Amino acid sequence: MLYPSIAAVMAENSVRDELVVLKAKPVHFDLKSLTQVASNYISAHRVVIAEDYLIQIYGLDIPPSEYLDRVFGLDVVIQYRGWKLGLDITLNEDAVKSKQQKQQGLRPAYKALGIDAWGVIIAGQDLKTQLSQIIRGAQ
Repeated sequence: MLYPSIAAVMAENSVRDELVVLKAKPVHFDLKSLTQVASNYISAHRVVIAEDYLIQIYGLDIPPSEYLDRVFGLDVVIQYRGWKLGLDITLNEDAVKSKQQKQQGLRPAYKALGIDAWGVIIAGQDLKTQLSQIIRGAQ
């Protein structure tokens, strides 16, 4: 599939709106920092596949947020209650376990980005509770 489904985009946007209400601050990265961390901590195979896809879509002007999503598997990184959290947002509850396993494999890369904790957020479920669970899991 070349473009994400409309439902997935709407779910991500809905969660982003909820994060604003919860006073979570977005954390932004520049592309150079992301590519440096990726080259040091993520398998070359994963990076090449993601970069090839991104170049097909964006040319050489790849948005850092898209690189973060495709290479690091994170839809958003936020500052929340003193924690820097990396979040993968999904509608598919059946995908949570595989996404969590993927995140564990990317742990060194997340740490290199200064992310304290990470997790999968299921859109449509209580966001504040899910964020609290991610933080508790990191303690």
